[in-house]
Amino acid sequence: GMDRIANLVIRKSDTERYVIILESMGRHSNLILLNNDRIILDAAVRVTSKINRHREILPGLPYIAPPAQIGKINPINMGANRFSELVAELSCDVDFSAKKLLERIEGISPLLASELFARLQVQGAHETWSSVFGNINRRDIAPVIIKNEFGITNGAYPIPLISLPAEYQFARDEINTALDQAYRLLVPSWYLEQARSAL
Repeated sequence: GMDRIANLVIRKSDTERYVIILESMGRHSNLILLNNDRIILDAAVRVTSKINRHREILPGLPYIAPPAQIGKINPINMGANRFSELVAELSCDVDFSAKKLLERIEGISPLLASELFARLQVQGAHETWSSVFGNINRRDIAPVIIKNEFGITNGAYPIPLISLPAEYQFARDEINTALDQAYRLLVPSWYLEQARSAL
């Protein structure tokens, strides 16, 4: 599926390994370090029961993956025709339409839902699917780092976004470079946010 979760296995020996899990889910993104038994050793953002009563992310607890996105359609597999059928149900209201896209398409963020809506306003459904999911599937990407109006990094995307001003987007040669640079800046802010929420 389009789960936004990556696992990196680090082998210390034949019997000992660590797993780094990247959960890339917008403001709920996290980096989690696990041992052999999938017990959490630490996380960039520790999640207590006060924050999420269904899924704590704390040292010493077993790792539980985020819930599956049941009933949603994989955008790569759906193709342009199915995407056209799906977006025919949308209204002219950006919030309503973005919410509908989030409910129906697997693995997309609110930002990508808004981007799809913005593209649908200037190009047809087939062109929108091709310029986003088709390009990603073909690895025809032009990665960018996204910053806000204050110059603070918000993340990285594999394609430039028409829904954001060009001056907030900074091209990178490779997606790995864009992700590395974005997360180097984002992880310290996650620690600060975690400390604030603990007060």
